[in-house]
Amino acid sequence: GLLDDRTLPFVVAPESATVRLSAAAAGDGGAAARYALPRKTCHPCLLSDMGVGLLAARCPQLLELHLTDCDALSDNGVLLLAAGCPLLHVLELRRCPLLTSAALLEMAERLPGLEVLLLGGCGEVDDTGVCAIGTRCLALRSLDVGGCSIRDESLHVLGEFAHSLSDLSIAGCFHVSSCAIRALATTRASLRTLAISRSPSCSSWFTDGLLRNLPQLELVILAAQVPPSLRWHPLPFTEFG
Repeated sequence: GLLDDRTLPFVVAPESATVRLSAAAAGDGGAAARYALPRKTCHPCLLSDMGVGLLAARCPQLLELHLTDCDALSDNGVLLLAAGCPLLHVLELRRCPLLTSAALLEMAERLPGLEVLLLGGCGEVDDTGVCAIGTRCLALRSLDVGGCSIRDESLHVLGEFAHSLSDLSIAGCFHVSSCAIRALATTRASLRTLAISRSPSCSSWFTDGLLRNLPQLELVILAAQVPPSLRWHPLPFTEFG
């Protein structure tokens, strides 16, 4: 059935350390499964900020939360969550369309121990929030910002500060250049898995060259529709020679 503020107390036990309210919570599966492109589930979550605040109050020792497809969750709910659950180290908030970089600024301030952050499909999240996470959450090892509104700045910051980062998804991030992708992949030695989408800046020539130069990297290519505004206007483009 539907999950909402009223039914939450019947679903989540008090003092829970792990809460999975997601149709496909992150786990130990393959990269393609962990970094599926944004897709609505058939069972939407109707939790509001009030419900997430209740969750934080019931589970102050929460370590891991998976919550997806929550159309009513805003930055205010994330503020309550971050303030009430300071031990969180795994957080999935995929396809929550109201979330912006303000939520990430709050996470970076209150949850410096974050290790896994999955925000695929949160289209209002941009460089401001991702850069804050990259510079403050130094234990970060897995990040999904697929479909978010990021540009090269986010990748530059992750390359410089995210020393533990091993898994990254930027699938559907069509404003990121191949030059920035290559710089991150070559300078961030910890990176083992990178999920991207084909675009004017990420041709098969580019990805083939990336793999030739970085044989330790697992490159996951996820299909995504390039926005019409970009189809005839190639983005900054760099290939391996």
